[in-house]
Order: sequence, then structure tokens, then C-alpha cells
Amino acid sequence: KRTPHPKERFRIDTVGIAYLQSIGFTYRQAEGLIEYRDSGAEGIRNMAELSDCWAVSVEMADSLARYIIFPEPKPHNGKIEINSADSATLVTIRGIGPTTAGAIVRYRDLLGGYVSIDQLSELKCVTNENFALFSKQICCDSCVFSKIDINFAPAQELEVHPYMTRKAINKIIQLRKSKGGWKSIEEIVNDDIFTEEQVIALAPYLHFGTIPLDFLQENN
Repeated sequence: KRTPHPKERFRIDTVGIAYLQSIGFTYRQAEGLIEYRDSGAEGIRNMAELSDCWAVSVEMADSLARYIIFPEPKPHNGKIEINSADSATLVTIRGIGPTTAGAIVRYRDLLGGYVSIDQLSELKCVTNENFALFSKQICCDSCVFSKIDINFAPAQELEVHPYMTRKAINKIIQLRKSKGGWKSIEEIVNDDIFTEEQVIALAPYLHFGTIPLDFLQENN
């Protein structure tokens, strides 16, 4: 096993195989990293994505962390896209400081991504004045977020989401045992699991995995 030893910082979006070999990668590792990088539309954007590459071990990622320069998120019509921007990019937005940037990223992780910039106003550290100021400088790619499989997600996963309540989670777990799950948001509304406001907020984040046929047959 080799651990890379760069002497200076380098851009992961432009580096080539020869350079990677010069800092300690084998040819196969360097080739694998480049192929992995070029297979994505936006390359490798952060340490998490770098660590997902088969050619980079945990030890290698730790060794490289302070040397890699990642590409900045691409602006959308001059605006910063909040589902891909990191804290360093968010603080470049007028009206967003380090505390707010950190809160935006943490809340994004809990939600699974933002579906609207209006969700930033749900943060306690965001005032109406600040939101009015920075909302004109940001945008939201509503295709970049993860969903919860309401029919199969364990209670621990449900508990993490900010829009879930303990009462709703208990009812979900209980009803899943008796009916197997749901096929649509309308069925959840009919079962009175969430309030109307909660349903509107949660709907984009819910996925309805297929209920096993044998379960349906047993309960019909």
C-alpha cells in the first residue's frame, strides 16, 4: 500500500496520471482515480466523493485532504446552488456568515437536500432581512435531494428528518405492521398520520416502495 506525499496543493479537477504517480500513486490507482473523476458530470467535488473512489483508501484520503483543491460549485445563471455548495462557498454570499453557512449545510444533511430556497427561512439563525438579502443570490436544484422510503425506512432514519414527529413515526411503524405500507401520499393523508401542513412539506421527500404481493394477498 502506498500513501501519497504531495509537496504542494493541487487541483483534483485538472491533475493527470503522471502527477498522481509522482506523488505516490501506482499507475493503476492513478488511472482509476482519473476515470472515476471524469465519469461524473461535475468531477470530484469534496472529500466524501473522493473517498468513494475504489482507488483511494482511507489512509490515502487522510494524507491528501489538506492538499486537494476541489472545484467550486458551478453557478446557475450567476447564482450559487445551495444543494451542492459547501460552507466555504456559502460564506461568499452577501448576507451569509460562517454560523449561517454551517447551519445551512447541517439542515441540508438532515433534510436530504433542499427542494426550495424558502426552506432556509426555517433556520433560527436566518432573519427575514437576511433572507431577503441572500435569496436573490442563490438557487436550488430540486432534483438533488434524497427521499425516504416510507414503507421500509427504519424508525432511526425517520427520526432524523426535521419534518417528522414522534407521534407520526409511531403511527407509521404501527400501521406498516398491519397494512404493509402505502402506495401514495393520498393514502397517508387518509390515515391521518400528518397534519395538512406536514404533508405539504414532506411530500417531496417521500418514496413509496412496492409492498410485497404476498403481504397484500394475506391481508385481503
